[in-house]
Amino acid sequence: MTNTGATFTISIVGSTVTVSASDAQYNGAAHGGTASWSSTGGDGEGAAISTITYTGRNTTVYNSTTAPTAAGDYRASASFAGNANHTGSNNFADYSITRKPVTVTTANAGKAYGDGDPSPLTSANLGGFVASDNIDATFS
Repeated sequence: MTNTGATFTISIVGSTVTVSASDAQYNGAAHGGTASWSSTGGDGEGAAISTITYTGRNTTVYNSTTAPTAAGDYRASASFAGNANHTGSNNFADYSITRKPVTVTTANAGKAYGDGDPSPLTSANLGGFVASDNIDATFS
């Protein structure tokens, strides 16, 4: 085959960034998302995006590439800068880390009028707390 002067044009195609993040209940662990990009053309190219930026929403203050651990509202954002064959794109996903319900159940205690306080004054069962929160209760 011989090219007799025809001009061929190969056009750059777009890209789509997909960010996934799910709501979670607070448990002391980091809760983040995943991100990837894919070609809008027929070439099937794409890859994971390793850097995701997390920012707070509503009244939550946060800005980091480390996934958050505290209860609050967050946005996970990712970008693909593009390459020789694909235009760049970006996207985000909003999600929340909800508060974990906890309970404090105190034991019944009593004394007769004029007696000294019992020791301990009372005791309690602390339920639902996360060990890394280092919760300690005292009663007075």
